[in-house]
Amino acid sequence: MNSDYPTDAVGCSPRPGCFHGTLDSGTMNGGPANGWITEAKWTGNERQWSSSPYSTTHDLYHEDQIPIQANKLLDLYDGLGGSGVRYAASNLEGAQHFANVFAGNARLAEAMASGSLGVFHVPGNGMRG
Repeated sequence: MNSDYPTDAVGCSPRPGCFHGTLDSGTMNGGPANGWITEAKWTGNERQWSSSPYSTTHDLYHEDQIPIQANKLLDLYDGLGGSGVRYAASNLEGAQHFANVFAGNARLAEAMASGSLGVFHVPGNGMRG
């Protein structure tokens, strides 16, 4: 995995590819940044996981859509020849959930183990900069 990004597994273990830290969102321009495709997921702040549409208890939750999107992003990554795909979840439980869903899909689990797919917990602070 690219050393420009955090590689500590604080709070996301035991899943490989699940990290806690920050991402340099200042370089995002709608395309890959430093070779990475970043998919940001607002999963609520630390107290809002249960109201997130990515929570299994939410009426709008559709787990089957998560690996479909991730596989499409990996296909895009493969076509572009970049560094990989990173999911940035605003809530620790959200990051853990995405890592667990990915671990249940053979291709995504392999991509996480190789470092071409990662899940980062990037604490959400709402609209504050």
